[in-house]
Amino acid sequence: MPRRPEPPPTPKELKHYKKVLEEKIGKIGMTNHSPTLKAKLLSIDVDRCWLEVTEAGEDGAEKYNSAVGQEFYLPLRMTFNINFES
Repeated sequence: MPRRPEPPPTPKELKHYKKVLEEKIGKIGMTNHSPTLKAKLLSIDVDRCWLEVTEAGEDGAEKYNSAVGQEFYLPLRMTFNINFES
């Protein structure tokens, strides 16, 4: 049986995601959507967040450091699940 698509976030959820993520702007987090597995949160739009690829550490994918500086976006819901450094 096919999986049902996840329903879109409610306005209340979006407000909560934005409130939490606004405190994380400028911080680096680990995400599989970045070539180096690390990205810095740059800004928050209506329903997505912009991130910048940052340099991989010793434990990361150093061969992809040429992608440092590239920007990409993720939906709010996905960005909310990233563990950002304190």
